[in-house]
This record gives sequence, C-alpha cells and structure tokens, in this order.
Amino acid sequence: MKRLLLLSLFILITACGQELSSRKNDTTDPALAPFVSRFEQAGKNYDPSFSVGDVPVNFGEIENPLHKGVCVTYTDGTKEIFIKKDWWDVQGDEFRESLIFHELGHCSLGREHKDEKFAVGSGEHKISMMNSTILSPSQYIPNRDAYLKELFTFEASDVLTALSP
Repeated sequence: MKRLLLLSLFILITACGQELSSRKNDTTDPALAPFVSRFEQAGKNYDPSFSVGDVPVNFGEIENPLHKGVCVTYTDGTKEIFIKKDWWDVQGDEFRESLIFHELGHCSLGREHKDEKFAVGSGEHKISMMNSTILSPSQYIPNRDAYLKELFTFEASDVLTALSP
C-alpha cells in the first residue's frame, strides 16, 4: 500500500525550471486557453490589473516521464508551459486546473515549489498549490478559495484554517 501511494505521488509530480534556447509557440492552445483565463480571472480578485502576461500554454513533450507539466524559461527570458497531452486527455477539470494553475504559478507569478504539509487527523495536506505534486481534486475543490488566495498572495493562513478540524 505504501509503495502504491509513493508511486501515485511520483506520477503527479510536475517539472519546473527547464531552460531551452528558443520558444516554440507564441499563442496558447485553444483547449488550454479556458484554464489560463480562469487563472487570470482568479488573479484579478487579488489585483484588478493582474495579467498572465506573455506565457503560452501548449501540449508538448516533457523529458521526465513522471512529470505532467513544465514551465520552461528560454535563454532570451521568455517562458512557455508544456502539458502532457496523454495525461490531460484522461483527467477531469479539477486536476487540469490544478496543474495549469501550478505551472502558471511558476511562469507568471515567479513562484517556487513549497512542499510544506499540514497534519490533519491521521493524514497530511499540502499547504500550497505550489507543492511539487499536484493537489488532488478531493483536497483542492473543497479548499479552492483558500488555495487560490495562497497562490496569489503567498499567505497560507486561509489554507491552514480551511484544513483545521
């Protein structure tokens, strides 16, 4: 059981910070654009002038087979996000949003991974969308507002409150 849990966690890991020489795309794939729009709208709740900026999000190849998404920074400073299409095609919107928001946290907000956890009962919960592993829908959906506030404000108090028994 423990081995299966560890394998599941590794499968949901995202990759970040790869650097390549030139950007492949200037626009976002239409299938991914609604999630980028949701991210930008969520950001406007905290800063009315918030914009994702010039960060295209597209399906693409990712070196590490365990990673489902990656924020790429090119040598000229531009950024792009790649999502594994085969993973995307079998996920629900909650996982999709969690992954896109995480990667945009890197590329648009400049966030690094934040792997701290909070003990709840006999389990642990991630205190940030910027955890190295994607938030599961069962953790993300009931606490979405708190996670979004942490993502855009870097303040985890609402997540800790939401997760407290």
